[in-house]
Amino acid sequence: MDDFLEEARLSHDLFLVRTHEFIPDDDRALYVVRDGRAALASFSKYLLHNFAEVNDPLSDLIQGKKWPGRWSDHVEGWLARPASATLLLRYEDLSSRPPLNLISGFIDRPIMRKFDIEFSDLHALDPRAFDVGHNEVGVRYIEREYSQLFWEHNGDAMRRLEYER
Repeated sequence: MDDFLEEARLSHDLFLVRTHEFIPDDDRALYVVRDGRAALASFSKYLLHNFAEVNDPLSDLIQGKKWPGRWSDHVEGWLARPASATLLLRYEDLSSRPPLNLISGFIDRPIMRKFDIEFSDLHALDPRAFDVGHNEVGVRYIEREYSQLFWEHNGDAMRRLEYER
C-alpha cells in the first residue's frame, strides 16, 4: 500500500483513496462526517451482518473500546487537519443533493455530468450496504437505548458539528 500511495502522490493524475485511517496533513481529503448516533448504529449493524462472528456490544463501540476508537476522537482528529487540505462533507448532504460544485473546486476537476443516482438505485444494488439512506433510524435507536452513554462520550464533537439531541 505504501508504494501505491507514493506513486499516487507523485502522479499528476487524480487518485481517490477511501480510508477511515488518518492521513498526513499534506494529503488532501474529502472527509465525510455523519451524525455519530447514526454512524455507530450503522457500524454495529455492518459488523453483525457482514462479519457474523463480530457481535460487539454497541456500548463498547460508543465508548471506543473497539476499532476505530471513539467516534468523537475520530471526528476531532479529522477536524484538526488544515482546512485547506480537508473538505468536510455531511452524509446528509451527500445522500440528498451532493455539493458537486464544492467537491469539483476542491479536487480541481470539472463536473463531468449531472448527479442522477437515487438512493433506491444503490439500495437495489446492495440492500445490506445501502440500508435506509438517512440518519433517523440510528438516531432514534441510540437515543432510546444509549442516550446518556453516547452523549457522555461523544457530546462535545456532536455539538461542535451542530448535531442536536
